[in-house]
Amino acid sequence: MADRQTNLGFEFLDLARRQPDRPAILGEGDGWSYGQLARLFTSFALHMQRQGVGKGSTVAVQTDDLVVHLGVLFGTALLGSRWVAASGQLVEGRGVTVTHWLQSAEKPPLPAPGRIVIDASWAQPPPDFPAGAAPQFPGFADPEATWTIATTSGTTGAAKSLGISMEAMAARVAASGANLGGPDARLVCLFPILAFPYIVRALGALHGGATLVHSYNPMFWSQNGVTRVMGSPTQVWTVFGDVMLRRRLPVLHVGGGKTTPENARELLENFEEVVDAYGSREAGQIFHTAFRREADGTISATGRAVPGTRVEIVGEDGKALPAGTVGIVRVISPNMAKGYISNPEAEARAFRDGWFYPGDLGRMTEEGQLEIVGRENDQLNIGGVKLNALEIDGALMSVDGIRDAISFTIPRETGIPELVAFVSVDPAKSREACYEKAREACRARFGEPGVPSKIVHMANLPRNAGGKPDRKACALMALSERRRPG
Repeated sequence: MADRQTNLGFEFLDLARRQPDRPAILGEGDGWSYGQLARLFTSFALHMQRQGVGKGSTVAVQTDDLVVHLGVLFGTALLGSRWVAASGQLVEGRGVTVTHWLQSAEKPPLPAPGRIVIDASWAQPPPDFPAGAAPQFPGFADPEATWTIATTSGTTGAAKSLGISMEAMAARVAASGANLGGPDARLVCLFPILAFPYIVRALGALHGGATLVHSYNPMFWSQNGVTRVMGSPTQVWTVFGDVMLRRRLPVLHVGGGKTTPENARELLENFEEVVDAYGSREAGQIFHTAFRREADGTISATGRAVPGTRVEIVGEDGKALPAGTVGIVRVISPNMAKGYISNPEAEARAFRDGWFYPGDLGRMTEEGQLEIVGRENDQLNIGGVKLNALEIDGALMSVDGIRDAISFTIPRETGIPELVAFVSVDPAKSREACYEKAREACRARFGEPGVPSKIVHMANLPRNAGGKPDRKACALMALSERRRPG
């Protein structure tokens, strides 16, 4: 039998036995208690076992149903197998070899051999399972064996797969749960349910005995005591729009995109605290910056590394740089992945001498505040002038009324790339006035080469599932529009 202390599946079943009636998931019109979920997860594991899932299996899942997703996720934990979100890349056989393809009934058929459809019968144990018998699940004999397989964003290169062990996931989940503030916490996560940020937060809530609120309605959150909301900047603005709650919610956790003080000021109208979370798939959460509105109306920012995590800014020679100097970010975390799957070249670049190099550029202030100024691959060359795309994004978002921004370049016949920006503008503001202020802000910080030749409003900007800017998608959209006849 596997060591139950390092298996989140067994831990959940133990917790559910102690508090079967406590709400685990709360939705609009439905909900699940810990006891109900435990019975469902056990049934899922039994069905998966009947389908041959066990140690050495890799299970890919495709679903829009949160409970189905969690059932498969916990089922793989109980059976000691690997979990991965289904994708076109996997169907094409790139990166990871999948042994079992699972999908919920409402999804279009996966173009994969031997797909298994999860239907209503999975809510109960298989008909041939003896009534009253205690299920026997093997779990993981080795806590360092891979449990979840995550895929990096791929926004600055080819997407890479990495395996995260049960031990490392348990550490991330424990840290996530500790941030929630205890079992009375109620969490909303705006990321897609199969996205890795969602998985870690959902497991953190359920591991800590808290409640996961599955709703995209801020009024429902306010009425049902939500204590923390997690999402990317775009997701947050999409949900809130012009919503103004009568009473502020305790905490907003923003990940996947930079939160400027100007953004934080606006978000603090609906939250008591806004936390900008910097992290990665490979290393988990790395650094948090908390914004609060002080009594005099000013916005304070306090930053700290996640407990147990060490962050350094170094030069090309690997030597630490003094405060205020821009350099390469590197990190050591107790819950880092060990490397990439079947990609030794990328692994050698990113994982060196016990450090993980996320590919970001940043500086550490005298006060110990980490400031990310861009990615090594986000450097733009505009006619010989080198600029950083993330810093341009920040300048654009410093303008009152611009809620989100992504800058990028597209080629043109002169050979000098054209700088373009997609922005999301507050409907209550004048777009043209915001565009003009945005150009002024960029001109003041970067000179004329840093002023986008075109600024285009979009309600939802292209970002990946983790919330990071998809500059490739932006460039393709801009080129497609430019080439359109008429």
